[in-house]
Order: sequence, then structure tokens, then C-alpha cells
Amino acid sequence: MKTTITKRLLFILVPMLVILGCSDDFLEQTNPNQISTETFWKDNGDLEQGLVASYKGFANSNTINLVGELARTDLAWSSGYQRPNNTNEYYLQVFNEASSVPNNKWSANYTAIFRANQVIEAAAVLADTYTTEKEKEDGLVILAQARFLRGYLYFNLYNSFNGGAVPIYDFVPIEENEFYQVVSPAEDVKKFYLEDLKFAAENLPISWEDKDKGRVTAGAAVAVLGQSYLYEGDYETASTHFKNVIDNFGYSLTPNIGSNFTTMDEFNEESILEVGYSLDFKNELGPWDGRDVANSAYVRQFTGGAGTWFGAVVANWLILEYRNEPLDFSDPRNKVIDEEGNEGFRKFSLRTSWSVALVDDTDMGYYLRDETGQASNFNVKMTAFWRKHTNWDITRSEEELSPGKVRSGVNERLIRLAEIYLQYAETQIKLGNVDEALTYINKVRRRVRSSIVGLGRNRRVSSKRS
Repeated sequence: MKTTITKRLLFILVPMLVILGCSDDFLEQTNPNQISTETFWKDNGDLEQGLVASYKGFANSNTINLVGELARTDLAWSSGYQRPNNTNEYYLQVFNEASSVPNNKWSANYTAIFRANQVIEAAAVLADTYTTEKEKEDGLVILAQARFLRGYLYFNLYNSFNGGAVPIYDFVPIEENEFYQVVSPAEDVKKFYLEDLKFAAENLPISWEDKDKGRVTAGAAVAVLGQSYLYEGDYETASTHFKNVIDNFGYSLTPNIGSNFTTMDEFNEESILEVGYSLDFKNELGPWDGRDVANSAYVRQFTGGAGTWFGAVVANWLILEYRNEPLDFSDPRNKVIDEEGNEGFRKFSLRTSWSVALVDDTDMGYYLRDETGQASNFNVKMTAFWRKHTNWDITRSEEELSPGKVRSGVNERLIRLAEIYLQYAETQIKLGNVDEALTYINKVRRRVRSSIVGLGRNRRVSSKRS
């Protein structure tokens, strides 16, 4: 009896063991009730959803990581405490491969690249299935957006890590070993992202309407191409791209420089590349949740309100530069009337007042107080805070705007026309065309009613954002 049972068990088990031994796929089954890579990418609607995820990755504040980047420049003083004590590793230039800011930036950029690559691969497959011209056109524009995002993200990586030598992912890794790619030479990385940006410049629209405002454009692609050549010292090629942006895409300086720094007039006529944020969604998330769509990384590190962590306070030398920026006294727009009806001039330039909150600025309010000095914890060590990236114009405090959270709906303007004017001017100075450079420098200065720069005066040109 036992022998018979044993034989029957062997008759059943041996074939099963043979099957299991022949293939590891026996236990790997796709759940037919869940979306998978094989079932999802079927049409342009699916591509659009993948593109939304790519934009979401692009909007991650760690992609640029402004606070961390400012901390390691001379533009800001950074610490959790007031001056002069400082333990911030980025300010002190003692960060290393274990530091959070560069690691978070690396991770955010490659996460967004992974998402863009999913769209790019799927678009290549779907290209052969389109049956109408509309499908082809829509698919091409989606592909161009994904390739811009990938190109811009590699532009970030190239200019941030290892002298530009970083791993190139031009595919979607599936197997574990595919996630580990060797470092590519910097020249190969540059060639790779330039090809993406050129494709985007040729196939993206010049502008978007209504609800699609904020998507990337051909002008943004050309602007990033120009910046890439500028940073490499190819001033002739950079100049050509910048002049193209200036002449052929319909951008213009906003009449009010403040339109570029707050929630007022977002996606305006000066904006070339801008990341949109909002307070209208995901209110249920915690104050530091990475899925939060609002621009939460900067607001309380830039202001001087109670409970502020001083992550990026204006550097002292820069405060002095802002204070000393000369006014154009021949411009009637610089005239003000005091409470007693006496006519005088602004104490500080409009660029100064809109950029930073100086304790003795009596011409512009701060957090809905009449004068700047009434609204924050100014003292002998902290005499100015950034206005940029904060909500000083619409609330009495950041806490009041979003109780219990650290959030902001202020968009991040990555590239705008004033920056391109100054970078174009830089190329012209390098090429010996000083008069042309002064023309564009003074376009920026006239907008903020500052005195113009001319031959024989002190000429300082910077490629930093104005």
C-alpha cells in the first residue's frame, strides 16, 4: 500500500519539479486586473498621462534645489541660526557624497528622466500605429515635450556633477543590472542633451493657450541651448541662440518687475521656462510630504518670520549692492509723495524693493504691513530677507496662508527674458560689441527705473538672473 502511494506521489511531483526547474517564469505572472507596461501604452492619451508624470518629476523642488545651491554660492548666508554662527555644510563647502542636497538633486533628476524615457520609448512604438495626421501631430508634440524635459534634466546634471561625466539613460531599464550604467564622458553627455534640445526646438510650439500654459516651448529649448554654449565659452553660437529668443518668440519685459516674483501675473509675457505650483490641491498631505504640488522648499527658508529656518538669507555684500543701486532721478516714476504731501524720490530702486525686504524700506510694504520693518524680526544681524519665492504680498504670515504646513503657490521662473538680455549682453562683450551689450543691459535697467549704464561708467555684466 505504501509503495503504491509513493509511486503515485512521484508520478505527480516529478513532472512538476521538471516544469519548475525548466523555467523561473512559472511564478512570474502579470495580474490581468492591473495596468502594466504591456497593457498601458496604447494611444496618445496614455502618452499624455506619462507626460504629466514627467512634468511632475520636473517640478520636484530638488531638481533645481535652489536653497542648497544658494547656500554654496556667495549670494546667500545659510544656517539654522542667526549670523555669525554657521554650521551649514554647503555654506562651509564641506559637503560630500553622503550629503543630502546633492543626493536629492541627483535622485530627482534621474527619476524625472526615467519617466520621460517611458514616454519617449512608448511614442516610438505608437508612431507606427497612427492613422490620422492629427494623431501624428499630437504624438510628435508629446514626444518633443518629453525630449525637452530629458534634455533639460541632463543639462542640469551636466552642469552640477562630476564635470559633466554622468550615466546616460536613453532607454527604460527593466532588469536590475540595467539600472547600473557606467559613467559616460562629459562630451557624450553634452552631445546627448543637445540633440534632445534641438529636437524640441524644431518640434515644440512657440506658445500654449489657456490651461496648457506652463508646458515647455520652442523658445525655452532655444534659450537652454544658448545657455549651454555660453557656459562652454562658445560665445558666437550662444549669441545666435539668444538673439533668436529675443527676436522670434514674442517675449517682452513685463512693465512691473514684481510680476516675476510672486503669484501675481504668473506665466506672463516675460516667462520663458516656468514651473507652476499651486495651493489648490492635496491639502490632506503633511507639511513635508514629497508629493505636495506646492513650492514648499523655499518659503520659510527665505523669510524672516517667527519660526523661520534661515536656509538662504541675503548675503551682506549683496544687501549693500541692493542698497546702493542708483536711481534714475530724471525718471518721474521714481518720484513719491509722503504723508504730508511732499514730493521726493524712492529710497531704493524698484528692483531692490521687489527683490529683497530691507528693514528701512518705507516705500513698499511687507506681509501686508505699510512698511517693511514692521513685518519681521529684523535686528542688527538680520537686516534684509528675500521677497522672491515668498507670499509677502498676499498674507500677513506664511503660517496664516497654510496653517501647519510649509507651502507656497509661487511659481519658479527658471528662465525669463531679462536673464536672456543679460546673457546676450555678456556674449556681446566677449565678442567686442560693447554698444550692443549696453543696449540690452539698459533695457533691463530702464524697466526698474535705475540709472542707465554707458561708456565710461562702471560696467558690470552678470549672467545671473536679474
